[in-house]
Amino acid sequence: MEVFEKNILPLKNLTLFLYHPAKPHLHYHLQQKSLTTVILSIHHRKFLQVKGLIIIFYGEPTGQNNKAVKKIIFSLPGHGSTAEQDYDAWKSQLIINGNYALASVNWWDGKGETLQNYYSPKQVVKEIQYFLTQKNYKKTDLVILEGFSRGSANTYPVVAYDIASGQRVIDGVISASGKYQSDFAVTPELLNQNNGQVFADVSWILVCGEKDPTPTLNGCEGMQETQTFLESKGAKVLALLKDPNGSHGSFHKSPLKLAEKALSTFDGYFK
Repeated sequence: MEVFEKNILPLKNLTLFLYHPAKPHLHYHLQQKSLTTVILSIHHRKFLQVKGLIIIFYGEPTGQNNKAVKKIIFSLPGHGSTAEQDYDAWKSQLIINGNYALASVNWWDGKGETLQNYYSPKQVVKEIQYFLTQKNYKKTDLVILEGFSRGSANTYPVVAYDIASGQRVIDGVISASGKYQSDFAVTPELLNQNNGQVFADVSWILVCGEKDPTPTLNGCEGMQETQTFLESKGAKVLALLKDPNGSHGSFHKSPLKLAEKALSTFDGYFK
């Protein structure tokens, strides 16, 4: 796995470098003014969307490594969205909050709608766990998984596989405008972990727009149904954030600032 890191926002003195775990002595450094860093993670699986290989855009707030508890969001964009677009959608909220790093996962190959056009939930878990190790995150740090639309529908199996791996890293989840669907890759064996309480000790925030064009799938009706399902499996749903006038993209676009509210809720819960 190769990792290419570069700067994209103007602030102070971060580094551009090329990194390969098998050849750690090979680093290309370029000092540049930046607010945050981006990682383009290059994996064996050949995604053809951006020169075939981009997996993760990563940015961290200045001084994060000096904090007792580092915080990071792993984000799964919806269908038709790249990690770069997802990163851009998050930027304003991250700048306002100031506490979270962001890793936007480019898990779609840009080609079609089949399961084969996406990383599987199991593969996403593997990438997240490996990435955290490479960036020196510890078990005491806070890891949030966020997904929008199709990304949201995959948060549930990703968390289940993370738990099943025996090396759980995800502490909290934001599922925005994409309900739990039994035909996504949550197998009965996964759901029966821990005597059926597979999501015990996982904190969840759900988000929806009341005017979503598919209310039973991605809108508030579907997300209310998801809340019931998650709680039956042991999850602690901290909030169901709604925009009464919002459509499908309410998480980032709502004037009610739902993304900011979600991060503030986690900040208050994980004190």
